[in-house]
Amino acid sequence: MKHSIFILLIGLLFCSGNVFAEAGGARSQCTEANLAGSGRYYKTCVPSGYSGTAMPLIVVLHGCSQTAADIEFETEMTLFAESRNFIVLYPEQLVTENTSSCWNWFLPEHQARGAGEPADIMAMMDVVRATYNIDDRQIFITGISAGGAMSVIMAALYPDVFAAMGVAAGLEFKAGENVVEGVTAQVIGGPDPDQQGTLVYQTMGALAQRIPVMVFHGSLDNTVNPVNGRQIAQQWTQTNDWIDDGLDNDSVDYVADVVENGQAENGGRNFTRSVYYDANGVSLVEHYVVENMTHRWSGGAEGGTYTDPTGPKSSELMIDFFFANARGVPTAVGLGSVEAVDGRALILFVLWSATSLVALHVGVSYLRRSC
Repeated sequence: MKHSIFILLIGLLFCSGNVFAEAGGARSQCTEANLAGSGRYYKTCVPSGYSGTAMPLIVVLHGCSQTAADIEFETEMTLFAESRNFIVLYPEQLVTENTSSCWNWFLPEHQARGAGEPADIMAMMDVVRATYNIDDRQIFITGISAGGAMSVIMAALYPDVFAAMGVAAGLEFKAGENVVEGVTAQVIGGPDPDQQGTLVYQTMGALAQRIPVMVFHGSLDNTVNPVNGRQIAQQWTQTNDWIDDGLDNDSVDYVADVVENGQAENGGRNFTRSVYYDANGVSLVEHYVVENMTHRWSGGAEGGTYTDPTGPKSSELMIDFFFANARGVPTAVGLGSVEAVDGRALILFVLWSATSLVALHVGVSYLRRSC
């Protein structure tokens, strides 16, 4: 939804230009800008069908040695934005912040709400939300490699914003907290994922909300060891186990409810899909292992540096997963759906909602001051 005039005025401080992306003859309009303060570049693409009606927003984060333009081309998200009617945001890392253009997911100053790179990404999103009518129930994030690791951090820090998340060749929350730990995690995996899952729940605090997650990883990834994909899935089953009823009781567990083998279309790569249900039997975490794929975006565009067009179409699968997990009216922990609660529960729900709104107002105020 439209945010305050304050945020809109920030947008007016940006340097911008327009480019276009086509899908089936229709053209998405893409605006390039630089964030006031940090100067960080980003690109926003809006489908030609946008008429002011609220649309979903998908944030896509590039990997190391990539740019916003690279990840746009490789994931083909702008083309899907045109055909599926959503707005897409491509933030870009500054070379001055990381000489390899990696998001600094492994440094503590970029692992906290309202600080560092997460704050800049949120500031970009605030401008997009002030400029266009965004459906706040349908805001999602995804990324590859360092961008995948940063997507995990963003979902953990802003569970009140993101309804679901996708990760390609990424790492779990705080897989490293310095350069050495970060490199080590890429090679052999991060800390115990149950421990990290609990840490995410503690980090979320009063803002904790269910986060559905879809993970893709190549079985031959020698840049980010495939164990990291398993750790992401396990970490988020643990986090969601805590979130659904406030208890670590395996109401969501890391025992796959469905394991199926498949093959990408046109004789493409084989893959294994593991699905982890919530307590109601609804898909909550999905993990794809793509056989013989290296460090790539599965099913991405031909000619991409980090794509494997023969893998399952991860962009399309993520979009379907995201839209199936649009966030409804928030419910208090343990109360179930709003329609199902009795009178006492409804009173508790109203009190909980009011408290959350106050907390959100304070959080947004802090974010604006810190940016």
